[in-house]
Amino acid sequence: MRKKVISFLKGKVIAREENSIVILTPSGIGFKVFVPYPEKIKDEIFVSHVSDSREQNLFGFLTFEELTLFEKLIKLPGIGPKSILSLFRYYTPSELYKAIENKEDLIVKGVRKKILKDIVNFLSKDIEESYLKEDEFSEAVKVLLSLGFEKDKVYDIVRKVRRKKGKELKVDEIVKLALKEIKNEGK
Repeated sequence: MRKKVISFLKGKVIAREENSIVILTPSGIGFKVFVPYPEKIKDEIFVSHVSDSREQNLFGFLTFEELTLFEKLIKLPGIGPKSILSLFRYYTPSELYKAIENKEDLIVKGVRKKILKDIVNFLSKDIEESYLKEDEFSEAVKVLLSLGFEKDKVYDIVRKVRRKKGKELKVDEIVKLALKEIKNEGK
């Protein structure tokens, strides 16, 4: 397993290009870092070191959340780091997850539809897993599945209830609201 050497840089931005910056650290070393939004980078940046057989590059982000999502997506076959940077020019991680939850079509200039579809499929599973990790929602999903409802429909309805009513619900409240939603959809 490859260990990460650099995860964060602090210094002065001494150059900006269309998709990269050069940050000079106090030790006098300048690092070229590819970023989704060079104009927003100040003096600190989270970075991911990506290497392949041809080159080694640093990719930088304003938030740890972006770095974490980048490192998840970079593992997907056929999805390169520059496609992910393009995606981040249009969406923050929370906007991206929200768009996927709302089943919105992602449109990103310079990124093929197939790549976007792969990202959506991957993150949809990530979203489903996050619901399963939250006890009340997990239990509500189990109850609804035991009542014979389809898995996809259950996740959609539970997401809808969560968006409308928030996270602070008890299992019985989630189930009641979900059943009400299912009933309303049947009309």
